[in-house]
Formats: sequence, structure tokens, C-alpha cells
Amino acid sequence: MSEQHSFGATPECLTVEQLAGVESDPAARRHLEGCAYCRNELALLESFMAAEPSAIEAPAVRWIASETRRRVVERTREKSLWERLTGWVPRGGPRWIPAGAFAAIVLLVGSGVYFMRQDRPESGETVWRSASVAVIRPVGELSGAPTDFAWQAVSGARSYHVRLLEIDRTEVWSADTEATQIVIPPGIASQLQPGRTLLWQVTAQGTAGVVAESNLQTFHISIITR
Repeated sequence: MSEQHSFGATPECLTVEQLAGVESDPAARRHLEGCAYCRNELALLESFMAAEPSAIEAPAVRWIASETRRRVVERTREKSLWERLTGWVPRGGPRWIPAGAFAAIVLLVGSGVYFMRQDRPESGETVWRSASVAVIRPVGELSGAPTDFAWQAVSGARSYHVRLLEIDRTEVWSADTEATQIVIPPGIASQLQPGRTLLWQVTAQGTAGVVAESNLQTFHISIITR
């Protein structure tokens, strides 16, 4: 191994954390054997760590020493975790395999959470939240203004909260009902003019909170031409 110049660091030179943990890092020890600059840095670090600080310097020295040890421990833990994740890969195998496997696990777990999210209220009761409430009407292109909102019943729901929104998500009207249908009041029905596009959503509520909710639905009232 060729000796590196001692008057300047190179991109391969060791950091302070690596110098402090060189005894437990074979790669760092190999680099140290061929790098005079890093050996000088290690000697200075050891001298600094062994020196007896003055009363004024003591707090700063203790902090620097503690921070250095903490960083060494963190780097060791990170390396150990990666070794555990990649240890099962055959020698010479592609190192992207663990990352791909980890991504697949995250995708599977995320999908499970999406389709069945679990809430744990303070009472200890477990509520399983389904993906969505199935709506019946109104949806899509309408030949006239709708007179009500309707959806399918949800198991465990005690009531339903309905929201009518502008296309920019501004709330026009909302109401609660224990039924699976609610009539649009006259004051709101008069605003449902031809040419308007609106959104609506229904949320099923149980004794311990939200059980399920529908996707945001869109309907458009067609302009009838004669």
C-alpha cells in the first residue's frame, strides 16, 4: 500500500468519528496504515482526549468527548442494521435486493392499512375502519337537480354525516342523519341550478368515532336545451 502525503487530507481520509472508532473498523484501520495524514490526526485526537483540561475548558471538552462517542455508536448501529438486512444476500449478489424486499414489505403493509385501518379509542374498544362508504346517488351527469343523497348502510354505523361542497371544496351544506338517505332542504335545492358541478361526501360514525367514509363524489347538472 503506498504512503499518502501527510500535509493534506484526501476525499478518502477518515472523519473524526471514524478515527475515534478505528479499533472496531477494519476498513478504517487499513486506510490508517497507508495514510500519514490520518495517523497524525489520530495522534492529535488521542492527545486531546488524554489531556487534562482546565476548569474553564472542562465542560466543552466533556461535551466534545460525549458527542464523539455518541456519533461513533450511531454509525456502528447503522452499519450493524444494514449488515443484518443484507446478510442473507449470497456473496456476489446484487445489493439492491434488500432494498427491494423492504420496499415490497412497506407496500404490503401500507395496502393493509388502507383497506383496514384500526382506531383504538380511550375506552379500549376496537373499531375497524373500512375503505369507503358505497354511494347510490347522485353521481355523474344528471338531467335535473337531485332531491336527495343516498348510500348503502355500513355495519357498526350509528349515524351519517353528509357534506355538499363547491368544486373548490367550499362547504355549501352539511347535515347528520341515522338513515341511509337524506332529503336536500328547499333552501339548498334552489341553488342546484343547471350547469353547476358539485361534490359531496358521506361519513359513517360509530360509538367510538368514524367507521368509514365515501370517496369524494362529483355530479353535474346538465343544461337542457330545446
